[in-house]
Amino acid sequence: MKSASRVLVFVVVCLAVAAGPAFAQFTAKKLWDLTVTVNAPNAVVYVDNVLAPGGVTRVAGGAHNVKVHADGYYDFNGPVVVSGSMTFPVTLAPAGFPLTVQVNVPTARVFVDGADVTGSVPTVAAGDHQVQVTAPGFAAYVATVTVQAPATVNVMLQPALSLRVTANVPAFSVTVDNVPVQGPVAYVSRGPHTVTVHADGYQDWTGMINVQNNMMFPVRMNPSGLPLTIRVNVPNAQVFVDNAEVTGTVPGVGRGPHNVRVTAAGFRDYTAVVNVQAPMTLDVVMQAAGTLLSINANVPNAQVSLNGADRGPAPYSEYLPRGTYAVTVHADGYADYNATINVASAPVNLVVNLQPALSTITFVLPQDYRDPDPAANPRMQVRIFVDDKLVNAGKGLENISIPAGQHSVRVSSGVFSARVDNLMVQPGQSYVIQLYMGLDVRQAQ
Repeated sequence: MKSASRVLVFVVVCLAVAAGPAFAQFTAKKLWDLTVTVNAPNAVVYVDNVLAPGGVTRVAGGAHNVKVHADGYYDFNGPVVVSGSMTFPVTLAPAGFPLTVQVNVPTARVFVDGADVTGSVPTVAAGDHQVQVTAPGFAAYVATVTVQAPATVNVMLQPALSLRVTANVPAFSVTVDNVPVQGPVAYVSRGPHTVTVHADGYQDWTGMINVQNNMMFPVRMNPSGLPLTIRVNVPNAQVFVDNAEVTGTVPGVGRGPHNVRVTAAGFRDYTAVVNVQAPMTLDVVMQAAGTLLSINANVPNAQVSLNGADRGPAPYSEYLPRGTYAVTVHADGYADYNATINVASAPVNLVVNLQPALSTITFVLPQDYRDPDPAANPRMQVRIFVDDKLVNAGKGLENISIPAGQHSVRVSSGVFSARVDNLMVQPGQSYVIQLYMGLDVRQAQ
C-alpha cells in the first residue's frame, strides 16, 4: 500500500511539471490599460489609492476606484468597471475662477464682495460678484461682474470731487454709494450720492448728497435707543439730552434716566430728569425770563416764603417778574426775618442772618416781699439780675427777655436775695420762677 501511494504522488507532480507554461497561463489574471483623462491641468490621479502618473495605469478586469484632484477644482471620487483597455474621462467642477482686477491708479484699493483683495488675484465661484475700487482723488468704481471662467476686469478710475463728512461724535465710518471710505473724505463724481455714517452707540445716518463742487457735509448723529420726543412751546429753542444738542430731532436714548435741558432767548432754562422705559414724549412749557432772586441764610435749611407762599429751603433762587415781594425767612429757635424787596432789572442777592429767638421769664413773689412803697425806700425795690446784670430797671417782674443758653438768675429786695445758677433756657420758650418761703422748726439739743 505504501508503494502505490508514492507512485500516485509522483504522477501528479510529473503532470504539473509537464504542463509548464500552459498551467501558469491558466491561473494568472489578465491586465488591461486604464487611461483617466481630466479637464483640468495638473490633475493628480489615483486608482485604488495608488498614484497613476499621467492618469495611465494597468489594472485587472473588474471594479476599481478612481480619485482625481486639481487645484481650483472640486475632487472626484468614484468607481470604474474595467473589462478591457479603456479611457475613463473625468470632468472636475471648478471650485472657483481667478478674477484679475487691473486698475490705472497704483494706490487704488480693490474690494470683491466687500472683502479687500488689494494686491491679489482672488478666486471666486461662478456667478455674479460686486467689484469696488477706490483711490484718493478719484471717483469710486462699482460694478457687478459675472464670472463663468477666469476673468479680467480693467478699471479706469476717473478724477473726482472731494466730499468731506464731519459728525458730532469722535469716531465714525462713512460709506458712499455702498462703498466704504477710508477716513472722512470720499472722492466722488459730480451728482447725487448716497451717504451712510455709522458710529457705535448711535443711529446710522443715511441721506442723499448732491455734490457739485468740493464740499464739506456735517452730520448730526443721534444716540441709539428709545425715541424721546421733546416738544417745546417756544420756536428756535435749543434742546440738550445728556449735554448733547438734539435740536430739531427725536433722539434715541438708552433705557433709564436722562438729563433734559431746554434754552431759549428771553426764557428761563428748563431742566428735568426723565426716566425713559419706552418711547415717550416730553412737553416743555418755557417760562418768560424775569429777574433772579437769590436768598441765603446762616441757618441750614431755613424756610423761605414769598408773599406768604412757601418757596422751599435756603439757599433758594428763582426768576421772578418785576415787582414788590414780601420775604419771610424762618427757622425753629430763631426769630423770623421779614422784609419787603423790590425786584427790578438787576439780580437780587439777599443774605439773611437769623437771630436766636428770645425767651421770657416771669417772677412770682409772695406779696410780703413786694415793695410796699418802692418810692419811699429804693432798697426795698425788687431787682432782677441775669448773669449779675440788672434786667428790670423798670421794676417789672413779668416777661423779662433772656437769650437762649445757660444763665444765673438772682432776685434781690432789701436784705433778701435768692439765686438760681446753671439755668438752661431754650430759645423761644417762656419760664416762671416762683419764690416760696417757710420756717423749719426743730427741737434744740
